This record gives sequence, C-alpha cells and structure tokens, in this order.
Amino acid sequence: MLHSNNARHFFANELCHAGRLPFHKVVLSDRTMHGEHDKPFYCRMRPIPNPMHALFNLNFNDEDPGILFKRQLCACWVGTRNSVTPLHFDTCHGFLAVLQGTKKVTLFPPEDTMYLYREQGTSLNPNSSKADWEVWNASSAASSTTTSQASSRANSSSEEEEEEEEEEEELVAPEITRNPPRRTSRTYRQEYMRLDETSPREVLLQAGEMLYIPPGWWHTVENVTATIAVLLPFDMVDGEDLHPALMLL
Repeated sequence: MLHSNNARHFFANELCHAGRLPFHKVVLSDRTMHGEHDKPFYCRMRPIPNPMHALFNLNFNDEDPGILFKRQLCACWVGTRNSVTPLHFDTCHGFLAVLQGTKKVTLFPPEDTMYLYREQGTSLNPNSSKADWEVWNASSAASSTTTSQASSRANSSSEEEEEEEEEEEELVAPEITRNPPRRTSRTYRQEYMRLDETSPREVLLQAGEMLYIPPGWWHTVENVTATIAVLLPFDMVDGEDLHPALMLL
C-alpha cells in the first residue's frame, strides 16, 4: 500500500512511503468505498491475487508464450477519493478498467511532450512531468472566473462587491502541488505557461468501462470517488519503438 507524502499525489519511487493493510480492510471496507479513511492511500496488488480472478472474470495462461497479458505485470488498484497519479507516460500499451467508482483520466498525445515539462533523466520518475495538471487546470478556471467577476463588479454596488468577495474566498481552496513556482511573485499558471499549448483529452471512466492508453501518451488519473480498477499492460511486439517526439528531450 502507498501513502502519499502530501496526501494527494501517488508515485511509488519518490512521492510515497509504503505500508501494509489486510486485504479485507482495503477492498471490502465501507470506509474505503466512501472515502472515509484517515489517510488517502493507493493499494496495488500485483500480480492480481488468485481469488480475484473469478470476481473480475480474468483468465491468465502462463504456459502460452503468445498471450498478451502477463500475469506478473497485471495489477489491481484500490484508491481513496481525490488521490492523483501525476502526469506521466508509459512505454507499453495498457487497458485501464474500472470495476467500482469513477476515475477522471486526462490524456495528451506524444506531440505535446515539448510543452509538458518532462523531468530530467536523473529523476526517479524520468517519464513524468514536473507540472500537476489538475493544479494548473484549476488555476486556469479560477483565473477565468475572477476575470468574469471583475467585469460584473463594474456594474454592481459596493455592498454586492463585498458579498461576492466573501463567496469567492469560500469557494477558492489551495491546491496541493509537488513543484510550486520558484518565485513567490509568479502564479502556478505563469510558472507552467507552456501547458496552454497542449491538447488534452479528458475522459470520465465509470464502473464497467475500459480505456485503452497507447504507449507514449501522457496521462494523469484522478479518483473522483474511491475506486477499484484493473490495469492490464501489454506489448504488441518486442522492442516496439516509441513516438519520435518522446526522444527530443
């Protein structure tokens, strides 16, 4: 089980510390499904335990060398509400199937790599981004709202202005970010301004639905609710080349 160091973002190599919890307390707990655990967590079971194969209608044949899905690579993920897997890309194909709950997946094509602030090769997660898309997206929406409110205030009374400002303070909550702006005078949007050049595709993945994620496609995943999901990675051919755009940085 992974516990996030900032109670929001989950990457095994540098953002989390590992722990253990009995299986029944993770999957069968009402507290998990209602997001009521004291600490947000992500639990990965790899390979998927045998008792869960019938439950998920999975069938692995380890004796068949031609089978796409390798038992030792497939995993079941159980996560609490609001947990986020930061923006990254994988070098293999993958099917993400949600069994319970709802995930929001935002994808970016490989051609967007130059705008996504890829980590340095010395990083523990070199195929990931320094930027947190959900933070940037929220700051972008907040900026648009503020501009609209400023325009409307020009025609409102001072009493109405005070009420609107109080409402705005209640609605705007600080987002947790891994890499805040290096200068206090800069906003998050200014720090990662190249994200404005990207072409994201947002998918709301609900129970019973599956999403195919091609190799080299950047993606970030947020648990809208507590979720149980299965990840099935595979390679079409050995040594498959990645998109040339991923080799530029």
